[in-house]
Amino acid sequence: MKTLLLVIGARPQFVKVAMLASALKHSFRVVTVHTGQHYDADMSDSFLKTFELSVDYNLGINQCSNDEMLGRMLPAISGVIRSVEPDGVVVFGDTTSTLAAALSARYLKVPLVHYEAGLRSFDLHMPEEVNRVCADQISDVLLCASPWARDRLIDEKVSGKIHFVGDIMLDTLIAFSDGKAPFGIHGVKQGEFTLVTIHRPSNTDNPENLLAILGALKEAKDEFFLFPLHPRTRAALERYGALDEFSSAPNINMTGPLPYSDFILLLKGAKRVVTDSGGIQKEAHFLRIPCVTCRTSTEWKETLENEWNVLTGPDHQAILTALRRPTPDPSTHSFPYGSGDTTSLVVDILERTFQESDNLTGEGSK
Repeated sequence: MKTLLLVIGARPQFVKVAMLASALKHSFRVVTVHTGQHYDADMSDSFLKTFELSVDYNLGINQCSNDEMLGRMLPAISGVIRSVEPDGVVVFGDTTSTLAAALSARYLKVPLVHYEAGLRSFDLHMPEEVNRVCADQISDVLLCASPWARDRLIDEKVSGKIHFVGDIMLDTLIAFSDGKAPFGIHGVKQGEFTLVTIHRPSNTDNPENLLAILGALKEAKDEFFLFPLHPRTRAALERYGALDEFSSAPNINMTGPLPYSDFILLLKGAKRVVTDSGGIQKEAHFLRIPCVTCRTSTEWKETLENEWNVLTGPDHQAILTALRRPTPDPSTHSFPYGSGDTTSLVVDILERTFQESDNLTGEGSK
């Protein structure tokens, strides 16, 4: 039985790998590495528990800048690869963990699979854009969540094998979207609140940006906002002396981070979402929930069609304007992310790929 090394480190990657790791175990020896990039127990341990995801190696690398994190992850992941001797390394998304594992696999000439390949925001100021572009260029197998991403890789003439498989986060969302949403304990009613998540360093590390976003929410007095605070966001608000001001606003209910299942059920019952997260833009789109994205670019181009997702940047007035927009016509909603069977498609591709592994050089070639 061949061995696949799956490398994760952040919340969206736990969501992507959860069902896949379980399904792969029927055909492969699966070894999971958690870099530790999301170090807060509420952001990491709770997700691992929710998804019953076992971790074979926890590298515990966190609480440092992206460049330092990358420098520490490279030798640590390379050490695991040398110890495990996998037949392939699978990376997910666009985090520092993704890039570190991709580089380690390439340096050690181990075949590399990149799931969620081909996404582009075209904003190289975002670390995630750098990570995904680099990973795509050195991958042997590229698994795309949308036709747009597949076509982008074809245009870029990457050397790896390209497959459109759909979005594995849809598989996970479907599995967790049945149940009773915890509306009551958060003081909200179905369809009468906006769910908020803000966590990107470009917003949290810039007081002008973060306070502009929160100021717009506070000013929108006819809206009620449920705001699960990322640890980074809470720390930033405390640092700027603004936590008390916004947590006491009558139209904002700030909570701690939520379990994945609770968050999805609340999102399903929200009238809209305000976020700077790539994954939540997508989850909102799956559920036909209008999205206001406090960024100036997005890698999920399809969500912008017919203004189901509106980019505002951290602009106070643009956010207020977006909050006042009417809900888009449901008939205009497009859905290019597959039909919820991505896990089985990925397993099938990896089974066929590694049965023919003599064709994989570990050098990003076809």
